[in-house]
Amino acid sequence: MSNNAPLRRRPVDSPATVERARQRIAAVAKAELFELMREEKALAQGWIGALHVEGLLSKELYEVLDAELDKVAYAWEDPV
Repeated sequence: MSNNAPLRRRPVDSPATVERARQRIAAVAKAELFELMREEKALAQGWIGALHVEGLLSKELYEVLDAELDKVAYAWEDPV
């Protein structure tokens, strides 16, 4: 493979990209300890933020996923 080959980029908000982000969010809900939940949340925030900065998530979907992440973390911290 040549170093001059163009990078293949996924379109903004591709289903595969969104699914991977949601997998990171799901890992937060599955954490068994508070410390692990915080670590998983930080990883998910970084993952989602990087996807947005790199142009793979629109601002609108970034905000939706960020809200989903907050909701999952809040539910973990304050179960009903």
